Amino acid sequence: MADESETLGDMTPFTGRSSEFHDSVWLAAEDLVGLGNVHVEITEVMNHRNVVFQGGRTVPRVLSLQFKGDSRRLVVNNTNRKTLVWLFRTNKAPEWIGKRVTLFVTEVPAVGGGKTLGIIVRRELPNQQPVRPVRPVRTERRK
Repeated sequence: MADESETLGDMTPFTGRSSEFHDSVWLAAEDLVGLGNVHVEITEVMNHRNVVFQGGRTVPRVLSLQFKGDSRRLVVNNTNRKTLVWLFRTNKAPEWIGKRVTLFVTEVPAVGGGKTLGIIVRRELPNQQPVRPVRPVRTERRK
């Protein structure tokens, strides 16, 4: 039987983010978990053909966004595509370049059923803008 150091290799405690092991050109929800709202600027919108994803699933056409300062690309699903059109009031993707949005992670329907984590695009809000309650909070007691 081999000695344990030969089968496990050199080991050190790992204190980083698990997404460091996600070696992909695609930005994934795992990359953003725990970061809260992530503010980004769109630098490129690309059309990809015959993309092979994890597990060998091939998609004939994929729209992606590139963000300033990140080499990974976000696959734009139908929900995010419609959100971008609504936010920027145009379906002309080149006009999205230079615009800023906020990304956040939430639970979404998975391909093939079930749930998974996904990245959602929304309008960028300034960090200091307070969230307003749906209705005013009553601070005095009724008599």
